[in-house]
Parts: sequence; structure tokens; C-alpha cells
Amino acid sequence: MTKDNCVPDFNLKYRLFYISFVLIFSAYVLGFYNQRLFPDFKNNFGLEFFICCMQIVWQSLFMGIYLKDRIWDYLGNMMTISLIGTLLLIPTLFFHFNQIFYFIYFGIVVFIMFLEHLRRCRMLRFGIVPTISWMIFRLTFGAVLLLKIHLAD
Repeated sequence: MTKDNCVPDFNLKYRLFYISFVLIFSAYVLGFYNQRLFPDFKNNFGLEFFICCMQIVWQSLFMGIYLKDRIWDYLGNMMTISLIGTLLLIPTLFFHFNQIFYFIYFGIVVFIMFLEHLRRCRMLRFGIVPTISWMIFRLTFGAVLLLKIHLAD
């Protein structure tokens, strides 16, 4: 740690542990939250884990080219945003609201995550490209999941 900075020195083992923890925790919570969004949809940790992994792969491949040596900084920040979103979803799991509430609340959480992604990318001087890539992934996977659910009916 430097004298004027409160950011710890980079440690790849700690970063990988943090990414893994957030990945598993987010997939676990999202599995339960999806049951609130789609009551006929069973809790599928494997699907949520796959989606979270694909987000990391997508951003690593795309941002690895764009950010080069700062990819670990970006991935750490992206996982912190995922953790924030996951933590915001947890309180609603203790109550039973109607399905519309869960959709609206999920949209609010995603919007908060989007704003935080923009803020962090601006603060780290990454520009808007990482946020555009992040949103393309979210929208693409969201559309695929909705299509899959629609076709299953």
C-alpha cells in the first residue's frame, strides 16, 4: 500500500478468490431470485453459475484487448458491482410480493449496477467501452433467457 493511497497492492490469488466467491454467491442468490421472477422456473444454480461465468469470460476476452494490463483492475471492479447487485436482491427474498414487483425491483437493481459501472469506469479512466460491452452481454443473455422461457411454455 502506498502512503497516499488506500488501495492495497495487487495479489492475483486474492483477486481470483474474490472473483470466485462473488461468482458462486451471486449465482446462488440469483437462482432463488429467478424463482420469484418466474414461479414455474425451478432454482437452477448451474444455469446462473454458467451465466455469471460467461459474463467474466466475455468481459475478459473483450476487455483484455481493450484494457490490456489493467484487466484485473476491471474484473475486480466488475465483480464488486455484481456483489452490490446481489446484496440488493437479498432483502426481497424474505418477503412474498407479486411477480410484477420482482420484475420492477430487478430493473431498479440493474439500473443501479449500470450507474455504478459507469461511475467506476469513469473513475478508473476506462472510458465507456467496458460499460457498452457489459450491457451488450446483459441484454443478449436476457433476451436468450426470455426466449427460452417463452418457448418452454
